[in-house]
Amino acid sequence: MKILILGGKGNIGGFLSKDLEPYHDIISVSKDDLDITSKSSVFSIISSKAPSIVIDAAGISNIDYCQANEQISYSVNTLGTMNIALACSKLDIPLVYISSAQVYGSDNTNVHSEHENCNPINIFGKSKLAGENLIRTLCKKYFILRTSWCFGGEKCFVKSILSKRNTPIFMVADMVVNPTYVQDLSRAILSIIDSTSYGVYNCVNKGETSKCDLVKYIFDLLGYDKKIISLPKSTMDSLAPRPKNCSLANNLIEKSFNLEIPSWEESMNIYLNGLIDKNIL
Repeated sequence: MKILILGGKGNIGGFLSKDLEPYHDIISVSKDDLDITSKSSVFSIISSKAPSIVIDAAGISNIDYCQANEQISYSVNTLGTMNIALACSKLDIPLVYISSAQVYGSDNTNVHSEHENCNPINIFGKSKLAGENLIRTLCKKYFILRTSWCFGGEKCFVKSILSKRNTPIFMVADMVVNPTYVQDLSRAILSIIDSTSYGVYNCVNKGETSKCDLVKYIFDLLGYDKKIISLPKSTMDSLAPRPKNCSLANNLIEKSFNLEIPSWEESMNIYLNGLIDKNIL
């Protein structure tokens, strides 16, 4: 299968480009090669490459940047997605769209499932949800994958945290997330792209944790004696509001594609051991 990956130099797109290469013919396109806000350029690239499927991992993922640059955020994350969806629809090419847990947005204590209404509270979440809605309007063949706090790849929040191991770290104690290993996301994509069970799916590792407990887990696992100062999210200096609960249920994707997605702890252990084996830590 020929797969066109948009956002090929981003953390998720870059990982997918390398990880899927042994299984499929991969064409990786970065923002240096394509401005997704240009409708004609998007159509030209997709039509000329003639892929069997498109994976859209392009866009702006920095939540605070999106909050400060609303017009740019909607231009890239929403209109750019519309251009990709239009091209895929016209060419009858299935589309895999990497979305975010931020589209849910509410502060309720329930784990979010795909059937509930979305009410994002920041510009990033709103721009991603608008992109989702355009895909659902324009395309018949699509997989929308909502994921969260991805780790692995070149530009990983875990690597960033470990680079600060000699200084105190301030973390939010009351924000709940599902850490998601990009390797597990990639394996899920491998499973779904041969299917016609199109739709919206949460795609995260099993289990929820606070951001503070996640960081403690990483340092404890590596045996670092690290001071981590937990604070309520109301005290943290961030431009964009964050939902208190970003935890997602992944039952639908597991049942639909006969998947068994590991717990985040299991995958974090694998990831950190891999860094140790490569002498990165």
